Amino acid sequence: MTERLVETLLGLFLIYLGYRVGWKGELWTIHRYHTAYVAEQDRMKFCRGCGIGEMVAGVGCVLMPWVNLLTRSEAGYWIGAAAIGIGFLGIVLTILRYNGRLF
Repeated sequence: MTERLVETLLGLFLIYLGYRVGWKGELWTIHRYHTAYVAEQDRMKFCRGCGIGEMVAGVGCVLMPWVNLLTRSEAGYWIGAAAIGIGFLGIVLTILRYNGRLF
């Protein structure tokens, strides 16, 4: 019970942060050195890419315990880990595309 609650709340928080970054353009959750070389005209595209990646990772966190509960197996961990990995890969690729480097 506690595991489902914690993972669901963490996922919802990541989805919320992804919305704030991707659709509101708020960069306060992204380190300054990740945005140092992003051109001003590309800033919203950068925010959208990072926000979508964050939301995909959040959906993975939310799905994980509920898929486990519904299937009565460990499949949720695999699905959740895949979604979290895809989300973070999307964030890294967005940073590399618009910033030119990670650090």
